[in-house]
Order: sequence, then C-alpha cells, then structure tokens
Amino acid sequence: MQAYKIMHGLWGMGQMMFTKYLMVVDADVNVHNTSEVLFRLCANTDPQRDSIFTKGPADVLDHATSEIAIGTKLGIDATRKLAGEGFKRPWPPLIKMDEATRKKVDAVRQIAPQLCRMRFMARVKFPEAAGQRIAPAGVGRASRARAVRGRRGHRKKSHWLSVRAGNELWLRRCSC
Repeated sequence: MQAYKIMHGLWGMGQMMFTKYLMVVDADVNVHNTSEVLFRLCANTDPQRDSIFTKGPADVLDHATSEIAIGTKLGIDATRKLAGEGFKRPWPPLIKMDEATRKKVDAVRQIAPQLCRMRFMARVKFPEAAGQRIAPAGVGRASRARAVRGRRGHRKKSHWLSVRAGNELWLRRCSC
C-alpha cells in the first residue's frame, strides 16, 4: 500500500500530474540501470495485485487521450511485498552469481559476437587459471549450416554456435 501512496502523492505534485506511467521500486534498485528496473518489474509484480489505473489530468498536447486534458495513468508497484500488505509467503532472497561464474559469463559475452561474425562452428574453452584468455578450441566449417529463405525470398545462411561450459554444451542458432 505504501507504493500506491507514493504514486498518488507524485501525481498530485504540480507538473508530475502529467506523468502517465509510474513504477515504484525499492531503495536498493539503481533506477538509472534499465536492466535492473525491468528485472524488478518482472520478478516482483503480479499484474492484478500490483497495478493501478486511475483517471486524472493529462497534457493538452497528448493525442492518445480520449478527451482533451483528461487521461488514464498506470502505476506499478515493483517493490518487495510485506506481510502487512497481505502477502502471506516469505519473500525470497535475491540470487546473485558468485565471482567465478560471473567471470565465465563475461568471458563468453566477449567472445560470442566474434564467433557469430566468423560464420563457422566453434567450441569455446574456458580458462582454468585466472588471467588466461578464452580462445576458440575446435574450429571448423559449419557442417550444420543450412539455407533458409529470408523475408524477400533471398537465401541466407543460418548456423549453430556451440559453447561448452564444464559438462554442459550450449547451442545457439545464429543467422548472420
């Protein structure tokens, strides 16, 4: 309920009344990081419970409203839910990657665009010791490449990229 109080308070403050969409997040969320805000939106909300539609003043120049200067506003509560708000289950902790896993993911992210540009199959070998660079291990022609029809009828190649992580093999279809 606290998030709804904040939304209505903001909509009642001068020029903030022209804001069509408001999302309230917890204090530990960096609101300048779009990925983090969207993660909280997807992880912390139930659309029926955590959204509110209300009518109020709108900008005169807003062509999307059904009437001049009157429009609908959407407020979304993307905060952790409390027992006092009617949430009966305990709120789960945020799961974070350990540093070793983060380094492996960052290394694959750096090499994945290069693999996509090379247009062949490659297996990526993770470095065992810190400080080693990741390099393509087995490189060969993409035997699994096949031609598919594009939007305008021209033929384009699509191929598979495979990335091995420990005992797991990750395949990704790529059409470069």
